[in-house]
Amino acid sequence: YKFNDGAQAVYDFFWNDFCDWYVESAKQGLYSDEPGKKDKVVTLLLDLLAESMRLMHPFMSFITEEIYQKLPNVDDQLITSSYPVYQEDRSHAHEALVVSRMQEAVTLLRSVRSELGIPVEKKIRAVIKGDKDFVSGSFFEEEKSLIASFVGASDLVIDLEGTVDVQGAFPIAGTGYEGFVFVREAIDLEKEIGKLETDCKKNMQSLEGVLKKLSNEKFINNAKAEAIEKEQGKKAEFEEKIAKGEKHIALLKSFL
Repeated sequence: YKFNDGAQAVYDFFWNDFCDWYVESAKQGLYSDEPGKKDKVVTLLLDLLAESMRLMHPFMSFITEEIYQKLPNVDDQLITSSYPVYQEDRSHAHEALVVSRMQEAVTLLRSVRSELGIPVEKKIRAVIKGDKDFVSGSFFEEEKSLIASFVGASDLVIDLEGTVDVQGAFPIAGTGYEGFVFVREAIDLEKEIGKLETDCKKNMQSLEGVLKKLSNEKFINNAKAEAIEKEQGKKAEFEEKIAKGEKHIALLKSFL
């Protein structure tokens, strides 16, 4: 038995699929005014949490038992319960593929926000384009509001007909689809470029100081190896910051 692989698989499921994605997705249902939807979501959350405690019990016995006993309608103990068995009819391969495309799209759109320095509180306008054969097309349309909430979009269009104009938008390539973010509407380009140029100038000045120190024979001959390594580390750090900053500036200027 490969217990380390089993532990990693259970960890990935609980932390990534359940906590990161499902719990966040379920929040819309929890705050829904639709009759019965909140109860349905709560029931499913509790069922999944109970199953997760069963899965993790061999690896984290005490804490999983403690959590499990606090769940409603529990009349058994994990330590004496059977371990969950794989069931083919619960694999839902197609649904998993469809959701994975949504997760990818959300991750890519979030990366655009991060890469371009779009503030978290600033809403974006985005378009996701796919053709009529796009495997997740109908799911994207059904869950458009969920995707929009994940990426902080005030306006998200799912375009499966190729009719939406995306000229001037920042493109991203997904699996079977493309995404576009209208950058000019999300940030003040001139202000952001000015800020980045100021940061680059400061980093260049800092780099010059480090290079001057490393070119000083007296410092090299008398300093401890640790001190020299520290300065070399600073050199690499400033060079990386400058390279990233210049790349970021060039990218933003392309939208002017």
